[in-house]
Amino acid sequence: MFKLIKSDKFDSLAEKVLYYSYFVYQFMFLLHVSALAHSVSLYDKLTSIAIILSFGIILLIDLYYLLRGNYTLNEIIIYGIVGTLLLISLLNYKDVMVAVNLFAVMVFKKADPKKGLRIYFIATAIGMICVMLLGVLTPYTANITRTISGIKRIRYGLGFFFTSFASHYFLSLVLVFLIICKKVKLSHYIIISIINSIIFYLTDTKAPFIYIWLILITYYILTKTNLYIFKKTFCYLTVLSYPVLTIFTIAISYNYNDQNKFLVILNKVLTGRLILTHNALEKCKFTLFGQTVDIWGEGFYIDSSIINMLVLNGLIILIVSVVFMTIFSYFSAKNKDIPLMIALSFFALRSAFDWGFMAFQMTPIIILFYNTLDTYLSKKRNE
Repeated sequence: MFKLIKSDKFDSLAEKVLYYSYFVYQFMFLLHVSALAHSVSLYDKLTSIAIILSFGIILLIDLYYLLRGNYTLNEIIIYGIVGTLLLISLLNYKDVMVAVNLFAVMVFKKADPKKGLRIYFIATAIGMICVMLLGVLTPYTANITRTISGIKRIRYGLGFFFTSFASHYFLSLVLVFLIICKKVKLSHYIIISIINSIIFYLTDTKAPFIYIWLILITYYILTKTNLYIFKKTFCYLTVLSYPVLTIFTIAISYNYNDQNKFLVILNKVLTGRLILTHNALEKCKFTLFGQTVDIWGEGFYIDSSIINMLVLNGLIILIVSVVFMTIFSYFSAKNKDIPLMIALSFFALRSAFDWGFMAFQMTPIIILFYNTLDTYLSKKRNE
């Protein structure tokens, strides 16, 4: 590609600035989703400004890399098409979170994504600790008491606005840890299990708690045993996870009714989430390029990030996102990258009836795309 900036004297500086900006972005996002940010407008504005500025710098680094000729013509065409689709969707539903992923994938083509994930791990871990401390030291602990079927539940937000956030961010931390850790020791299993149990006890958030146990068991089987059939099966499951779970989630949500015993039981298992997604599809339908819907005003909340994207961002953006993640999953399976395969498949599982699908701050592994692609192409050449 033609280079408008031929000198490489700023390459090292650009990469360092990228890492610092990435740290600030991820750290400030944790503070932004705290109960304090939702209660104190000045604090909310300050964290919002920090997030916008840090990602603005990342966009400038993207532009620098473009002018340095780091992207091929085919890549620019693909990014242009996807960017146009995202812009059309953005005009209908003013949310930039999905668009953020495009620039994140681009900017880490020439940077070290593993270092980026280490920065994410540190920023998110420190951010969680800070949010929890703010929850203790201020009146904004976000304790929620609910009564379901006569059972009183006391859930602690641990400083987050939503009680489930602590569990979901810890789930992301565990998946990233498995990728960046050179050797997972017994002590790691024990520490993760203890923290997972404590967070579950305080927040009463079941899905991430179960996922983390399944992740640890899956990781152990795939790395410590020689069960070829299990490994081969898991490769297929990884590749199929996004399209199959997307179709399955939409199908059962659309077809839900009180007469179907299986769906009624499944709805109970999912703590009422299935009927919420059904109501969302029934009342709002969906469009090709998204729509603005006051989900609180309509009397329901779209708890599935797959249905959320379908209704709010539109069918086209959902298809583009699923295709991208499926291609990503295919490369990881071909590379036999077990930690990444586990992360991709469990992020897909979480997306069915929880928040996090294509959310840069919750699913940071997208920055590994180019690294995974390069490994795949290198293996192909060697073959």
